Amino acid sequence: LEEDLRAIPGVTDVAVINQLPIRDPGNNIAVYAADRPPPDPNDRIPAFRRTVFPGYFDAMGIPLLRGRGIDASDVAQAAPVLVINETMARTLFPNENPLGRLVNVQQDFDHEVVGIVGDVRIEGPRNRPRLAMYSSYFQQPTLRMRVAIRTAMNSTSLAEGVRNAVWNLDPDIPVAELSTMDEIIARAVSDETVVARSITLFASVAMALAAIGLYGVLAYYVSRRYYEIGVRIALGAKPRDVVILVMKRGLLLVSFGIGLGLVGAFWASRLLQQILFEIAPTDWATFVAVSLVFALVALVACLMPARKALKVNPMRALTVQ
Repeated sequence: LEEDLRAIPGVTDVAVINQLPIRDPGNNIAVYAADRPPPDPNDRIPAFRRTVFPGYFDAMGIPLLRGRGIDASDVAQAAPVLVINETMARTLFPNENPLGRLVNVQQDFDHEVVGIVGDVRIEGPRNRPRLAMYSSYFQQPTLRMRVAIRTAMNSTSLAEGVRNAVWNLDPDIPVAELSTMDEIIARAVSDETVVARSITLFASVAMALAAIGLYGVLAYYVSRRYYEIGVRIALGAKPRDVVILVMKRGLLLVSFGIGLGLVGAFWASRLLQQILFEIAPTDWATFVAVSLVFALVALVACLMPARKALKVNPMRALTVQ
């Protein structure tokens, strides 16, 4: 099947594994360094165990950091081998070279570490990488395997070719659940996506209300000082002076509001920590960017009353007074 899939036009690589990252979490196995068995069996560390075909890491874009990957030579008759991720290497062999060392898997038998690969988020995008190890399918066969296909074209157009490749081998095998990794990741973070979009909607409404409120306050401010502005213009005040008068009032309100908002956001952001990804609750770049956006919106809201103040007729203003 792997050879037939590689022959499909547009397919650049094929990966085979028993459990795909994010889509198939679980399968934690207790491990420890064979030369340092823990005194208490409960102290053994759990690690994800995956069974792969040769070429899996290249096809999935997982970098090989040291040693080698799983090869076709890793057959049942050969010594059992493991490729471990960076986190497992750092945990079991801190400040040591893991290559050639032995790892005991579930108190079964020892495996030689032949390679170290980069970390992968196996559980989901919001979960940090944990210990993971990869063994050869020929040494650790399983009843169920997943196939991941890398393509340079539209992935949906490959569906028919994939089904035909399977049915040419066995027409009774159903081919279901064809999906892209983007779709798998989207399903994994669907709850967080709904929350994030809801927060964005509410924040947009709040920003619009703030801008309307600021405009209303400044418009009222200009109307209340209609006579004063007329006198200033009559006495030779330049348009720039009138604009500064109105803008100073608006920017004072905005500065006070942004200051209160930053304090509130600093504490409220802790409530959102569970849905944040690769960003700290107190990310100052975000705080500064949002403050600048609010300042820009406020600036626009201030300019409209300021333009209105420039149109004050000093003679009419004095007559009205």
